[in-house]
Amino acid sequence: MLRHLIRSKGPANILRRGYAIASRLGVTPTSMARSLAAFSALLARYDAPATFPVTAATAARHPGVLHKLLAGPARIELAVHGCRHVDHSLLPAADLSDELARAREIFDATNLPFSGFRAPYLRWNDALLAALRRAGFRYDSSHSVLWPAVDRAALSPEQAAKMDILLDFCHPVSADACPTVPVWVDGLLELPVSFPDDELMVERLGLTDARSQAALWRAILEQSHARGELFVLQLHPERFPLCAEALAEVLERARSLQPAAWLASLGDIADWWQEKPSLRLRMTALDHGRWQVTAMGPDRGAVLVRGALPEASSHPWDGRYSVVTERSFTLRSGVRPCVGVPADASPDLRRFLADQGYVVESGDSPETYAIYLDSAAFSPEAMRPLLEQIESSPTPLVRFGRWPDAARSALAITGDIDALTLWDYGLRLAGR
Repeated sequence: MLRHLIRSKGPANILRRGYAIASRLGVTPTSMARSLAAFSALLARYDAPATFPVTAATAARHPGVLHKLLAGPARIELAVHGCRHVDHSLLPAADLSDELARAREIFDATNLPFSGFRAPYLRWNDALLAALRRAGFRYDSSHSVLWPAVDRAALSPEQAAKMDILLDFCHPVSADACPTVPVWVDGLLELPVSFPDDELMVERLGLTDARSQAALWRAILEQSHARGELFVLQLHPERFPLCAEALAEVLERARSLQPAAWLASLGDIADWWQEKPSLRLRMTALDHGRWQVTAMGPDRGAVLVRGALPEASSHPWDGRYSVVTERSFTLRSGVRPCVGVPADASPDLRRFLADQGYVVESGDSPETYAIYLDSAAFSPEAMRPLLEQIESSPTPLVRFGRWPDAARSALAITGDIDALTLWDYGLRLAGR
């Protein structure tokens, strides 16, 4: 987007433009190094990992800075942020493959490990997702979601206009319309990043005081925790000095939530989502409406029960559910305490429900199941209504928690590293 502001592409003009942008953000090589060090120290204070997507061009020019970041006090992982900081949604398919291949080569050559991908400007299309699959990336975090944290009625016309420019450019989906959870898209795991991010708050809304910033991020944290969903917080390192206090308040609050909020890197979440299919709940009918339930798979998969008293040690979780601490137990239920679907139900529906922790079985007798979803079709728009239908039912249910170790929600801190010096900013505007 910024590149379009340049009318003359001569080196002097590019460098001047880069200097102007970097100066407005207060970026110098020393300040960026200090910001990264302070960012890492704050994360370490709260034992919070983070993911930093980095352009390969920046990694090639400054591998030492990134190796130092990885060796710092916090657990940091890197992701690829393109080879160059250009709008990948505008590139032809062949160029996309070349960009991704070159980025991987640079990361490998500089011995910088990486986990997934995030598109510059959060601009993506189906061709990019297909190229990421071919290139073997584990996850993508380019999709964006807008949480209902900003009171639009309280904005000035100028603030509203600036916010709309950014949202129109990135096209986030509404968090109210679709659950903010990891979703498989043809074999590629999508981890949506949340708005408001630091750019929307600082550059668009002009919020530079910690109280206002923290209020927005805490609103997202509280909403995501209440819904049991994912909050991928975005804070560019160059804005860390402006937003450090707000981030600290969010991490402080996250550490106090019960049930817990899982502080994880994007790679941690991808690992868990790949591990989840190994979780199994075997339910065997006994006599007098009793069921033998056996949990199989990783112990991190917490077994939750509602609407029935398990004959095993357990403790309250969120008011409706209890966590059963034994991997094999019995309980009483007049119906099969899981989700039933028709035999012709969409495989995407089955995968989505299983990823959320539900036990899904095929059956032709709806009355025998605690929950029965009568539709064979499935679409992203159906996700939230389906979850609300399941969770609003009073019937007995046994399931796994969505997140590991009985966490209710997940929080991932991320920060795109687009440039580390004035020269980087100039080259970024030149598409290099």
